[in-house]
Amino acid sequence: MDHAATTPVDKRVFEKMKPYFTELFANPATRWTSSISKKVDEAVEEARKNVAALINALPEEIVFTSGGTESDNTALKGVVFANKDKGNEIITTQVEHEAVLKAAESLQDFDFVIKYVPVDREGFVDPDDVKKLIT
Repeated sequence: MDHAATTPVDKRVFEKMKPYFTELFANPATRWTSSISKKVDEAVEEARKNVAALINALPEEIVFTSGGTESDNTALKGVVFANKDKGNEIITTQVEHEAVLKAAESLQDFDFVIKYVPVDREGFVDPDDVKKLIT
């Protein structure tokens, strides 16, 4: 079943996270000098290392965000701005998530051109259509 961008928290996850809801609730990004903030910051960094190890990445390559929209924006804009010297065209589809489409559209303010590849009735992209849009 689709939970529409939400999902019940697994009981095992909740038990591991419970201290951060009840006792260790400081914001690690503030870098407070309190012992609570330090413990939370250490836990976040440990989680970053664990996630990195799971996907064979470096911890500094792991970015935690507040949710899907921020993740979509960070990923799309990060890739686009890092590669601006390679061109200003972005290829996507009209059936992308709204957050992806809005992020792409906002890049037009920075002289990026958005091209939309068509999809068939089932939402599939024809690779030949993508080839036609690549210049």
